[in-house]
Amino acid sequence: MGGVILVRIRRLGLGLVAGLALVSCSSQTDSALADAQQVCTDLGYENGASDRSDDSSAVDDWTSADWDDAEADLNDTANRAARAAREDRRWDRLSNAVTDLQAGAEPLAKIKDETLPQYDRDAAQAELDRLNPTEVLRVLDQECRKAQAR
Repeated sequence: MGGVILVRIRRLGLGLVAGLALVSCSSQTDSALADAQQVCTDLGYENGASDRSDDSSAVDDWTSADWDDAEADLNDTANRAARAAREDRRWDRLSNAVTDLQAGAEPLAKIKDETLPQYDRDAAQAELDRLNPTEVLRVLDQECRKAQAR
């Protein structure tokens, strides 16, 4: 009789542990999704879409200082994206794209800095080209669509 009770207690314990693991996993997944959604909102996405045509001319007029500020402003967003990826690997691409977006701000600041020699600005352009901004924006579009899907 004592052995049967011990087996039932073990089964109950294993069931509780499995249940707690699922709740913990679900909680992390929910938290990661919330972080991913906030990242996309911070980047100007709404319902999974970004209308870049509204602000593209304004960004074209940005100075070197504006790009330096943008790089600093992206810190919190990049950290939030990294946290989402840490909690749920499905957000790795979003995190990487935000990091690349932030990394692109530095060469853009150099490209816009007319006090730098042309050689330095050309090197910054080559660095930006290696980051492949078009691909970064494509990944952001995909990941934010996924994050903000209703």
